[in-house]
Amino acid sequence: MRFLAISMVGFLMLLPFVANAEDIEVMVTREAADVYRVVGDDLFIFTEYCFEMSDSEKAILRFEEADKIIFSTNNDTCGIKNIYGETSMNPGQYTVNVSRYEAGWYSVVGKGVVFKTDGCYSLVENVTAKALISEGNKGTLFMPSAEEECGIEGTFVETELKLVTE
Repeated sequence: MRFLAISMVGFLMLLPFVANAEDIEVMVTREAADVYRVVGDDLFIFTEYCFEMSDSEKAILRFEEADKIIFSTNNDTCGIKNIYGETSMNPGQYTVNVSRYEAGWYSVVGKGVVFKTDGCYSLVENVTAKALISEGNKGTLFMPSAEEECGIEGTFVETELKLVTE
């Protein structure tokens, strides 16, 4: 399986720098439980037990021993589990093992890739599936053992954000 990852360097150069060298200020919107989208980018932050109801709210991503997101309106803090950025897959049919990552999100086991779906909710763990990917990273995910078929809205790869300084 071949994935073409996008570069996050361009994204990082656009981020404003804040006081702490390990902090990045962003605007986030809650997409689902424990999933926040960086406004204006195809970048998703997966958190751990975060209940902040954010709608285009300023937040700070703090990268230190334990990565966290701090919401500006009330200073609530949540741990960051992973960050995923949009990636490109060559169009075609792929046989993959998937596990449910979050509601509507499925990880390709061992690849650092997740599919954002339009309504898959099966609680599957390491099941063989077929992913039919078309242009634009959209497609269909077939999970025969779960008797489920749903649309893929996008493919995303695990990303590590680093500040770029000159």
